[in-house]
Amino acid sequence: KPEPLDPPLVMKDSWGEHKFYFGPGTSSIWSTPSFDAETGTIYFGSGTEGKIFSLNSKKEFKEIAKTGELVVTALTAGANGKIYLATEEGDVVVLRLGDQFEVLATNTLADQSFISSPVVVEGAIYLRSRTHLFKIGTN
Repeated sequence: KPEPLDPPLVMKDSWGEHKFYFGPGTSSIWSTPSFDAETGTIYFGSGTEGKIFSLNSKKEFKEIAKTGELVVTALTAGANGKIYLATEEGDVVVLRLGDQFEVLATNTLADQSFISSPVVVEGAIYLRSRTHLFKIGTN
């Protein structure tokens, strides 16, 4: 469960001040969320539990995947109907976008550890590991 923050964490940006009253517990959702504009769905990874959740425009919150021992720290949704996630273990996993969990591909980059979200631009996937920046795709 989320842990209360006392005092709350306050962050300021160009949109104003944001207060966070709860922070991650060991089973909290703590990855960067990814929004799929086509379906109006937000996807989250749960980190230590290896789960992926969705929250749609009807405010329905669902667990859509259990990835086993994969630590989901970053994911990108909505690129060509797929979810891309990169793990600290060096795996890049491609899932079918939607309410059902389906692994389309798993690729391992040996000796790499990913802690940032994959980015898809003009058909190419950019991956940043702790030591390298990779571009996978044409051109």
